[in-house]
Parts: sequence; structure tokens; C-alpha cells
Amino acid sequence: MSFQTESYSPGVYLPEEVDLLQSVVEEVCESTDLNHTAEERQRVAQYAMSMYDRGMTRKDSLVALCVAGVRHRQEPKATTSG
Repeated sequence: MSFQTESYSPGVYLPEEVDLLQSVVEEVCESTDLNHTAEERQRVAQYAMSMYDRGMTRKDSLVALCVAGVRHRQEPKATTSG
């Protein structure tokens, strides 16, 4: 199975790709209870770019994946007592 990406090279983005990724980050930050620090926004942006480079180029799918990633990171870690 192969995925066709629209970017010319990983890490090199056309202006419309930058606009798409920026809108994804904005939407993810607005739809989650993210504390909106620069560090958290950077994590979302890095994750969005890595998924985009792997072929996830549809905005709705990319937003859903990033929201799930943010929520997963916010879940308290289970501890075992013994």
C-alpha cells in the first residue's frame, strides 16, 4: 500500500500547505482545552506536519487525528500500586 502525498519534499511546503497546516493548528487549539502555551501549539504543529508528510492531507482527518493526539496526551497516566 502506498500513499500519495502532495508535498514536494518533507519539510518543504507550498504557501497553500502552510495555510492548511496553520488552520489545522488553530482549529485543534480552539476545539480542545489546550492551555494555548507556545510549547503546546508547537507540539500540535509538529504532529500535524509529520502526519501531513505521511500523506494525511485532508483537513478534517488531520484535525481529528491531532485532537485525538492532544486528548491522549492529556489523559492521566495509569499507575500500578503493588
